[in-house]
Amino acid sequence: MARTGWRGKALAVILGAVGLCTGCGTARREAPAPPPPRVVRLTFAAHTLGALPLYVATAAGAFARRGLAWTPEPGGATLGVPGHWPVRGFLLVRPDWVLVSRAPDPAFRWRDLRDQPVAVAGLDDFARTVVDAVLAEHGVRTVAWEPLDTDTALALFRRDRIPWLLLPLLPAEVLVHRHEAHIVQYVGAATGPLPSVVLAGSAPASVLAALNDGLVYLDTHPAAQVATLVAADYPGVPLASLEAAVAEAQGLGLFPASTFPDRPTYEAAARFLAAAGTRWPDYASAVDSRPAKDALGQSP
Repeated sequence: MARTGWRGKALAVILGAVGLCTGCGTARREAPAPPPPRVVRLTFAAHTLGALPLYVATAAGAFARRGLAWTPEPGGATLGVPGHWPVRGFLLVRPDWVLVSRAPDPAFRWRDLRDQPVAVAGLDDFARTVVDAVLAEHGVRTVAWEPLDTDTALALFRRDRIPWLLLPLLPAEVLVHRHEAHIVQYVGAATGPLPSVVLAGSAPASVLAALNDGLVYLDTHPAAQVATLVAADYPGVPLASLEAAVAEAQGLGLFPASTFPDRPTYEAAARFLAAAGTRWPDYASAVDSRPAKDALGQSP
C-alpha cells in the first residue's frame, strides 16, 4: 500500500508540474509589429485603362507584399502619356482610343475621314498627335479637329449632329453597352507598338516589380475576373462595360509583358510619330531602364 501511494504522489507531482507549465508560452514576448508600408506618391489619370495595371497590382496584393503603398499625389512619379522624362517603364504599349459611330459601319476606312471634321472628347494633345500619324499613313492629312468637353460631344453625338467621335476605349464601351454607339476603328490596331502610358520620374524598382505582377495577372486571367477584381476603382462604369474594355485591351495587346522600356518599341514609336512632325528625344537620353531591369529580378 505504501508503494502504491508513492506512485500516486509521483504522478500527482508530475501532473502538477505539467499543469504549472500549461500556458507558459503566453508569457513570451510577442513578435514585433511589421513596419508601416513605404508610401509612394503617384500622379496619374484615375479610372482609365492606363491605370489598370496599377489597380490590378494593388488589388492582387503586389504592393502590400513588398511593403509598399501608394497615394495619388502630385510631386511623385508620373503615370501617363509620354512627355515626362526620363521614362522608367511602359504600362500601355498601344493607344486605347477608338472611333465610334452611331450605326455599324464594317466598310469604314481611315481614308473616309479625308476633309471631314472629327470630334474628340477627353483626348489630349498626345492622342491627337498619334491619330494625326495614323491618318498620315492613310493619306489623310487635313482634318479639322473639334475638341469638345465630354458632355457636349456626347449630346451632339446622340442627336446625330456629328457622325464620328474619337474617345478612349472605356467610355466607348459604356456607349456600346447602352446601345448608343458602335466601334468602327481601333487606333491601336493602326499604330503598331507605341508606348502610350509610361512611368516617368523617380520610381524604385520595387514599384516596377509590383506593376509587373499586375501585368502578369492581366495576361493570365480572364477579363471577367480582372473586371470584378478592380470594379471598385471604376465607379459608375457598368461591370459589363469594364469587362468588355479589358477583353478588347487584352485582345489588341495593349498591355506589355513587363514594364521594361525596351529600345525597339521606343524607337519604332519615335519613327511612327515623326510622320506627324513630333520628335521624341533619342532612347539613351529619354529612357532609364535600370530600375525596370532590377525589377525583373524581383519577380517571383
